[in-house]
Amino acid sequence: MNQDEGLPHWEKVDFEIDLMVSNQIEEAKKWISVGVMRVICHVEALKPEEKDQFINLKKEFGVELSLALVPETPNSVLDEYLDVLDSVQFMGINKIGFQGQEFEPKVLEKIAELHAKKPDLPISVDGGVSFKTAKNLVNAGATRLASGSTIFKAENTERVIKDLSNTVNS
Repeated sequence: MNQDEGLPHWEKVDFEIDLMVSNQIEEAKKWISVGVMRVICHVEALKPEEKDQFINLKKEFGVELSLALVPETPNSVLDEYLDVLDSVQFMGINKIGFQGQEFEPKVLEKIAELHAKKPDLPISVDGGVSFKTAKNLVNAGATRLASGSTIFKAENTERVIKDLSNTVNS
């Protein structure tokens, strides 16, 4: 990353970074310095002593904050952050970073639970998002879907994106 140049088109595009690393705060600051506007940290990798540093990213840099959690992590870990979060990302799979895994159905309940508690909070899902799961995710309360394998394994990615959009909007 060249901090003097920034990300391409950073002035026109709101970039998001999903940090699947151990030193999330340190990495977040590097990405913010080149133009990232939304930072997703994984709650399981966020050390207790980093909580204030995570919250301060919003105060210090004006970025949007999101926390991601795997299916096994209870929603209650979000409680101490809900007042500062701009969104929450549920991982729809158990092993992050490995595309093509089966969707974990318990995530639907977790989405519905959080949506009932904070109906205006945007909820993302990453992992296991497909034609089979997309409509149910939106019905549970998800507002953003990140689909990897379904899109990238398709012969016509543009068509698949349009078809996924039509699936959730029908």
